[in-house]
Amino acid sequence: MSYQSDIKKHLSDYKRMVFAGFPNGFWIRSKPPKMLTYAFLPKDEDENLIKYYQNDFLKSHFNVTIKRHMYFHHMNSSQAMCINFFFPLFNELQLDLVLEFLGFHSDRVDYKTVAFEKESHIDKKANYRPTNFDFYFETESGKKFYFEIKYTEQEFGKAPADKDHINKYRSIYSKHLSLIDPMYQNQKEFLDNYQLMRNIIHVDKDSYVIFIYPRDNKRIKLGASN
Repeated sequence: MSYQSDIKKHLSDYKRMVFAGFPNGFWIRSKPPKMLTYAFLPKDEDENLIKYYQNDFLKSHFNVTIKRHMYFHHMNSSQAMCINFFFPLFNELQLDLVLEFLGFHSDRVDYKTVAFEKESHIDKKANYRPTNFDFYFETESGKKFYFEIKYTEQEFGKAPADKDHINKYRSIYSKHLSLIDPMYQNQKEFLDNYQLMRNIIHVDKDSYVIFIYPRDNKRIKLGASN
């Protein structure tokens, strides 16, 4: 079995044991909608949050500011995974453990800056739909940390070479490529690795982009050129 299949089977088994009273959800993009044994109905999507922290999250300002993804009720939702990973650390004032893991032992998280679904300051300036980072915080010394989370996704998205994306590349992204390997600075490579590149251009002297995905997901890959 593949990594993705293994995770979905595990989640299906877990839902059957722990959430026996909850109906299965659906993948609505299929015709007809396909029932998923690892999904809740949308009305039950709060059950996708860790039970111990569920009420605290629902009462937090994050629950108001976060726009939940369409498939948040699926148990393999990366957005739910991100909340379940970072919110307990935020709630217990333990996010400094993340800094220590990343090697920043003498810095401290500025909790006022913590955000889920953080909008990019680069493409937002040009009135385009901004890149959203799954999680973000700054440190007391001013360092910025952007996080991109994957769960069962098999790749980072690419973009078509249409007029809109070409204009965005030329007017915005091409001006923020100085720290990118030269082989990825051209338009084709950038669009072939679009999601990844839109994230990496935020790297700077005191700005870091961190990708988190399960180590067993060995099939995760870049766009078509890699």
